[in-house]
Amino acid sequence: AMHEPMYRHPLVARNIATLQGIGVRFVMPHIEEGKAKIASNEEILEGVCTLLARRGRLKGRRFLVTAGRTVEYLDPVRVVTNNSTGKMGIAVAEAAADQGAEVTLVCGKISVPHPAGVRIIDTDTADDMRRAVDAELDAASYDVLVAAAAVGDWKPEKRAHEKISTHGSEGLEVRLVPTTKIIDAVKSTHPGLFLVAFRALAGLGRDELIANAHDRLLKAGADLIAVNEVTGKGVGFESDTNELYLVDPSKDVEHIELTTKRAAADRLVDAIARRILS
Repeated sequence: AMHEPMYRHPLVARNIATLQGIGVRFVMPHIEEGKAKIASNEEILEGVCTLLARRGRLKGRRFLVTAGRTVEYLDPVRVVTNNSTGKMGIAVAEAAADQGAEVTLVCGKISVPHPAGVRIIDTDTADDMRRAVDAELDAASYDVLVAAAAVGDWKPEKRAHEKISTHGSEGLEVRLVPTTKIIDAVKSTHPGLFLVAFRALAGLGRDELIANAHDRLLKAGADLIAVNEVTGKGVGFESDTNELYLVDPSKDVEHIELTTKRAAADRLVDAIARRILS
């Protein structure tokens, strides 16, 4: 056992994420009395059996996953964007591939290497990513779309063709207009697709978080939504760890407690597999 602050230390999380990145799987400890305590022998055995049993269970299934952040250009040099690294979406793609799925990953800008063993489509703006997703769904028969990318909500109404100079200027006014939501039209054109949405929110309690996510799920016609509160410690952007709530149309909730993004991705892919294989 180790004290919880040591277990939660960013260096420990980074080391776990590094090992997971090369294929090592973990049976995570329990947090009891302020300490991270090793799982029981029975839990370790169950973890090993589960891992061996699920390998290949998604063989023949096709996953389309989005990851990373989009950028919207003010001019050829400057962009409007967010702090997503792409780690969560990439972890989902790896987790699905590990279970035998054929995976295509549509990437925006990412801060980590592309994963091995999946097909990659690189994109730039929200419109680029939307076109890539639509083209893939039209061209191939996908079973699942996991929309984990942090797609920008706003873009400049006008894009300057040259770098905007600051010389002799006291300010810059930019009118922003909404980007097209990638997931909103997916189910109308591909009703048999299992759609998993992601939602990042800030400043909400658990009940508000789940209610907001459920409303978004219903609007998109999604089958599952993964939501997190990005202001929490070790949660969300630029972190190796994450905490998620998985919400379905019946408003049933599965809580994935704070863990590495790869472990959270394994839990998410397990939740998807239970639904599409039942």
